[in-house]
Amino acid sequence: MPLAAIIHTLPAVASNGSAAEPLRDVIERGLISTTEPTIPGSRPEDNEWAYTKTVTPLVHYDAEGLVLFDQIAIKAADYYYPFNDELNIFKHHGPEIAKAVGIDGGDAERGWDVVELGAGALRKTAHLLTALADTLPRHKTDSNPAPISYYALDLSKDELDRVLVQLDDAYGPSFAGRVDRFGLHADYDSGLHFVREGGLAKLSAERSGAPTPAPARPLHFVFIGSSLGNFDREGGASFLSSLPLRKGDTLLIGIDGRPPAGPEGRKKVETAYNDPNGAGRAFEEHGWVVVRRELGLEPDEGIEWVNRYNEPLGRHECYYRVKKTNTVHLPNRNVDVELKEGELLHVEWSHKWSYEEAIELFAKANLQVINSWKAPTSEYRVWVVERKE
Repeated sequence: MPLAAIIHTLPAVASNGSAAEPLRDVIERGLISTTEPTIPGSRPEDNEWAYTKTVTPLVHYDAEGLVLFDQIAIKAADYYYPFNDELNIFKHHGPEIAKAVGIDGGDAERGWDVVELGAGALRKTAHLLTALADTLPRHKTDSNPAPISYYALDLSKDELDRVLVQLDDAYGPSFAGRVDRFGLHADYDSGLHFVREGGLAKLSAERSGAPTPAPARPLHFVFIGSSLGNFDREGGASFLSSLPLRKGDTLLIGIDGRPPAGPEGRKKVETAYNDPNGAGRAFEEHGWVVVRRELGLEPDEGIEWVNRYNEPLGRHECYYRVKKTNTVHLPNRNVDVELKEGELLHVEWSHKWSYEEAIELFAKANLQVINSWKAPTSEYRVWVVERKE
């Protein structure tokens, strides 16, 4: 029987350091209608996508949701280009990435901390860590602790345990003495708060038996899968600004670019998220299962998932459409909310950035580019950036 992974469950805190809002409260807040509808664009057809209620995308990322998301990479491999394009960048440019983040040629005695935000199934991460490990000399294989400490941060502890054990089974011998692997069970805000407060140094001291934490090591954040696209454009810049990057630290980030304008580019994006095999739909519609569970609702067939690529705004958009008028009780607020037939509930978006927009994004976040790599068959790009001094 495989050994369990070492996973640290972090205290839940919001971005301002206060207690985090429970998921049910976040769901209920989104289902309370706004006074005025949000119209996603200025074209006449955008009025058809207006909404007054939202569903937090957090509902997608329980243990089952993470497994369903991983299935997109398997069942929709021919359509969901962001996964394969990013994977191939890691396979073909791993040594260059290791050099850009400073591990190739860096100080192995001091070591590095690598924190992945929203780690998922680690399919791409395995290739990235292999590239980082391969830069370290063979005589380091018996070192304890290893020069690289990798921390996978995600929302589901069970899923973290599963994927870290799988990673160890497949790559343990090649990582031995080079890359130690751990889990951080938390959301982004809680994980970043932990890092800011010196949590990684404290964990390292506990493992080594040192009486006090050692000086902080170079820190490298990994934020791939174009997860930044789930923020609005201003929110994305604010999030990147909030990362605790010091001199010598880096951020490795994957960002999907805007496709060429026109029907072909629009179809490429829409099919990536709504593939013919139904993997994307299964993942998205599972979110409503979580909503029902959190609110204590009976199973129903009351919604359907719909999507589109909004070309002028450069983003893919996801919604739940109400199929039949019904009333939903919000238990924490003790109020009833009517969901009207045909009404749209906004769920999430995935923004795309042109090269120029990405450079502007980094400038707003006080970041500068070290290097980048573009996929040959799409506009997907992986960047290594650092904080401007």
